[in-house]
Amino acid sequence: HIEKMIEVSGMNVVDTFDKFDYFRGFFLESIAISYLEDGKINCHVSLRRGGEYSEDYGLDVPKVANITVGDVSSYRLYQKPGIMRFPILTGVHLVDIDGKMGIDFGDLPSQPKDAERFLSSKLFFIGRHIDLQVN
Repeated sequence: HIEKMIEVSGMNVVDTFDKFDYFRGFFLESIAISYLEDGKINCHVSLRRGGEYSEDYGLDVPKVANITVGDVSSYRLYQKPGIMRFPILTGVHLVDIDGKMGIDFGDLPSQPKDAERFLSSKLFFIGRHIDLQVN
């Protein structure tokens, strides 16, 4: 189900997330929530590569990943006190929740096995589709 809901420039987003190790070692740079005139909500998340990826390694790892979750039906943003830069330590998690796309930004220690576990995350979005751009 997830594979059908997320595509990037004709590529499968799940494959792209996998290729870049679900963006482990990246940092959350920004979150923007857009309330559109048609009543829909879009969320834009920008991740920046952490310092452990050096240019010297010659790895095909992007510096920036921009993720848009479209037609959002639910989200949670909880800022932990004292955190200046939010690291994506355990990777971005993708789940199918009742035919919608759920995305957790590394708050959960592992891939959630069910919706209840996913919804315990402090930083997630649920929407109809995901667009991913990497630079």
